[in-house]
Amino acid sequence: MLKKILPTCFIAFVFAACSSNVAKNQEKETKVLAEYKLSIKTNSGQRTIQINFLEDNLASYKVCNTIFGTFTKNDKTIKLNFTASTKMMCEPELMKIEDKIMREFNGEFNFKEYGNKLILKRDSLSFELEKY
Repeated sequence: MLKKILPTCFIAFVFAACSSNVAKNQEKETKVLAEYKLSIKTNSGQRTIQINFLEDNLASYKVCNTIFGTFTKNDKTIKLNFTASTKMMCEPELMKIEDKIMREFNGEFNFKEYGNKLILKRDSLSFELEKY
């Protein structure tokens, strides 16, 4: 009986060790490449929207909910594609702002960097983001 138990324990040990290494690799934190803020005026005062550009071409921003997506960048343009969002209940005005930003912030923008500012422009839209 011991001859059957030892090999089984050894195999279980090997699988446990391998699965532990896989889990550690999957827990790798995504590195933040740049953090910006966008200040907007609302009926209830000034609000700041946090916008993060992460490695692996991921991007997120937060008003009340967190909105996730991807970005691609070349020398002159950046293309933002926000596709998912948490859906917490917020002040109605903030919910409207989130919806508007999610619509307007998607797409391709020309960009320029000036010191700690990132200017995004497309047609009549223009966003001035400031680095944290």
